[in-house]
Amino acid sequence: MGIEAGTLVVWICWSIWISRNQLVFQKRSFTLAETLQKALADARKWVMAQAPSISTPPKPLIRFEPNPRRSGQCSVFTDAAWNSTTAEA
Repeated sequence: MGIEAGTLVVWICWSIWISRNQLVFQKRSFTLAETLQKALADARKWVMAQAPSISTPPKPLIRFEPNPRRSGQCSVFTDAAWNSTTAEA
């Protein structure tokens, strides 16, 4: 999986910024090679994360198969909540 030059430039700048912050705030220094290696690794991870994932098609929620024995009939299934105090649905 290739990394475009524009993408790599952004990751190099980001790695330089992170290395700078590590030096200023954590007193940790990184070599140029370490900084570039981190930029390349992060760019590869980012490119891989952008790749479309292969997903399986969703299963149908309800599968309806007409019953040939009940020709001319239709079944309707409903749901309701019954209030026994008011005798209303």
